[in-house]
Parts: sequence; structure tokens; C-alpha cells
Amino acid sequence: MKPNFKLPVAQAFLGGVATDLHDSVAKLPTHVRTGDDSLAVLLEAGERIELKTGDWLFRMGDAGRRLFVVQSGSLDVVVQGVDGHEQTLGRFGPGGVFGEVSFLLGGGRSASVRAHERSVIVGIDWVEGDAAANGRLGLALAAVLAQRLRSNNALLLDLLSDDDGSAAPSSQGVVTTSPTLTADRPQVVVRDAIHLSDLRDIIDGRVLAVRVPGWYTSRQCQQLCRKLLRHPGFSRYSIAPDVGVQRVGYSYFETRGDAERLEHYFDQAVPTIAEIRRVCAPLLIPIDRLRLELDEHWPGGAGLASLGGRKMFVGTSRLFEDGHSLPPHQDILARETTDEVATRLLAQMTVNVYLRTPRGGGELEIWDLIPNEAQVAELYTGDYDFLDSTKLPPSAALIKPGVGELVLMLSNRVHAVRASSGGPRVSMSCFVGSTGEPERLVLWN
Repeated sequence: MKPNFKLPVAQAFLGGVATDLHDSVAKLPTHVRTGDDSLAVLLEAGERIELKTGDWLFRMGDAGRRLFVVQSGSLDVVVQGVDGHEQTLGRFGPGGVFGEVSFLLGGGRSASVRAHERSVIVGIDWVEGDAAANGRLGLALAAVLAQRLRSNNALLLDLLSDDDGSAAPSSQGVVTTSPTLTADRPQVVVRDAIHLSDLRDIIDGRVLAVRVPGWYTSRQCQQLCRKLLRHPGFSRYSIAPDVGVQRVGYSYFETRGDAERLEHYFDQAVPTIAEIRRVCAPLLIPIDRLRLELDEHWPGGAGLASLGGRKMFVGTSRLFEDGHSLPPHQDILARETTDEVATRLLAQMTVNVYLRTPRGGGELEIWDLIPNEAQVAELYTGDYDFLDSTKLPPSAALIKPGVGELVLMLSNRVHAVRASSGGPRVSMSCFVGSTGEPERLVLWN
């Protein structure tokens, strides 16, 4: 089982450990909170530990009764395989908890843990002789682990189910448009494939979004999910640990201009693409298929973007946890870098391929609005790059995608993802940039 499928209750206990411990404890469910002050004292007694990329936290067999919580960054769980080669079993992102076996039972560590990137964690020691304090922390920890187990079991049962409509075309999805979206405004269109005319319409703003239902069959999606969700790299965004979206692949927007994060991004870009292909083999991953089709249709072709002469990553796989949404926002590369690749873009599109859809919610919400910088400043919430939905006009369209559906739109249009239930909601996505038809389209994350 991957260690990082977490429900909101787990995040309530783990989030903000090193910065606001009393607030974290206050967020515990009533049935878990067995003494807020005592639990806060234990958490506050934890040691803040900073790790650089490649630093070992501990090695397999090391002794220690310490529990660890990830505040930022991510750490890999590593063992040595029977062939003598290193194998990565999982990855803990922000909010991840590990070391619970040695913490509760003592004995040596069952695996090694190494920083995948620059990380900050908190270590919480077992308090010898304080049965009451250890018991309170153990009860809270048990609730976290139980929720994690419940989430893993539900996901495993769903993925092992053969009730997926065989190899029939995927569901058609549903789109609801606002009464304010009149015939003279950009519309959501449905196509049987990606066409050059649709790419031109998206870029020129004549179309709000293009939907291609059944771009993958439900059988292909289920097989891909079974493989993809085994990838050890799923973790929450390093700069947004309280947003319930896990991903494989380090996105450029996470670098925030930091030199070490930029180096990490470029170092892992091509290897991560290759690793996703390996995990999903022999299936063709959606982003590779997209690259081929865009290259065939676009006059200038299509390929992987480079920044400063270095290849960028493409093909983020995202998992939305139940109950979590992605508030209104825009995605604009030129806000993240002044590199010529970004400043020359005439249009930036986003493409999502939906591999698994939740039973309820999870809709893609799109506004017929591309705010300028001054308007963004007025709409900005102060949290990450999110915009205040109460200050926005009514959205133009609400798309509940079907399994296997591809959706293409301009990424600078304001858009959001509504909270879901009965998930997780799983997709693969990327950005596609255009500098004009004579030149090739470029893809990245």
C-alpha cells in the first residue's frame, strides 16, 4: 500500500505542526481530542529538522522511538532489493506521518528514509514513563492510521473491481452552462477527436472549452489507474500542503524562483517522465498520445518545452482527495518566469484527461473571464494564487467529465475544481503553449 492516501481528518491532525500546533490540535475531530493541552505540549516538544536533497533521516535497522511528520518537501522510503539495487517503496509529502511502528513498538527501522527534496519535518519522541501522554498521542495517531487504512482499502477494492463497463466507450459526462452564456459568447463544444480547427478556436477565444468524450475507453482508464496509483511519488504539492491534491511529478510553479527547487525540477524532469512510462507500460500514457496527435495536427508540430536550454517535465498525474476543491485561479507561465519561452507565448492551454471520476462532485468550473493584472490584484485571496469566488461573476460552464474524457481550454481563463465525494478523482494533465502556427507547440507542467 502507498503510505500517502490521506483523508481530511488525517490532515487536520498533521497540518501546520511546526507553525501552529495549538490550531492543529483544535482541528482534531471531537472523538479524537482527548486532552488538547497535553497533546499540544507533546507536539510542541517535537524537534524541527531541516534536510537537504539526498540527506538520510535514518537507515534501515537504526534504533529509535521517534515519530515524524512532514511539514514541507517530501521524503522517499527506500529499501535494498534482493538484487542489491535500491528500491523506492513510497514517498511522504506535506502532512505525511511515518515511523509509527518503531515509535509504538520500539526496535529497528524497517526501511530507510531519505529527503527527495529540501524538506522540513518534525520529530516527536516517545516520552518514557508518561503513560497518559503517550496514550493520548497514540489515540490520535491511531485515528490517523485508521483513516489512512480505510482510504487505501476503499481505493483498492474499487480498482480491483471488474465492473467497469468492459471496453465500452466511456461515459459522456455532463455540461451545464450559465443562462448568461448567450449564443454570441464562447461555448463548450463536443468533438470526436482533436482537430486543428478546434485548437485555433481555443487560441483565438472563440470557444470556451473543447470536450472529447471517450478519448480513452473506460477499460484503458481502469488499467492505467491500477498501474499509475502504484507510483511511489504521489504526494501533496510542496508549496500547498493544505490543498488536498496529490500529484506525481514536480510542477514548475512549485519552484517559485528558488534556485534549489529549480535545480530539483530540471534534474527530475526527464527521469520522472520515463518512470511514469515504466510504471504504466505497456499502456501508452495519455500525455504521450497527446504529444503525437498535436504533432500530427499542428502545422509546426509539437514537442517537450525547454527553459534555459533544459527540458521541462510534462505529464502530471493528479489525485483529488474527497472533500477538497481547487478554488478559482489562472495558470500563466509568464508570471513564473521571464524566460523567452514564456514571454513569447501567444496562448497557453491546459489539457486534462480524466482517468477516474468521483461519484459526486468534482466538476470543472469555467468563467468567461480573463482578468488583467490589476483585476487579479483585486480578486486575489492571499492564499497561493487563488481568486475570491465571491467577487467573480457567475461562471459560464460547469463540466462534469466522464471517464476517459479529454478537456482542452485556455489556462488563463479563470477556472476551478469543485469538491468531490466517492473518489478519488484521478487525471493526467499538462500545459500546451503556442507562439504561432509556423512554430511548434510546446508542452510542460
